Amino acid sequence: MKIAIIAGSGNFPIQIATQNKDAFVLCIEGYSYQNLFENKSETVSLLEPLHWLTILKNNNITHIVMAGKINRPSNLNNISNKKADELIKQIISVGDNTALNYI
Repeated sequence: MKIAIIAGSGNFPIQIATQNKDAFVLCIEGYSYQNLFENKSETVSLLEPLHWLTILKNNNITHIVMAGKINRPSNLNNISNKKADELIKQIISVGDNTALNYI
């Protein structure tokens, strides 16, 4: 089992990562920062879900934990990738667990 922490703002993602040194941290741009974690990590944009999937697959992630605050984006008009736009439209109005299940 390989865990990824989707890290929003605040101390909670840092505390989880500190207790789980083998967990991969997916830092959300504008909410969390790689330099706050000792774990292997990458930073992603909320508007690039296909990039998330690539990173998670490349790191053999099997389980995901969301921690910290993340505001859903309000401006969705500038998404250039059609597949990303379709995925975001599917998950924008559902809860976090349902959104993760789409992925």
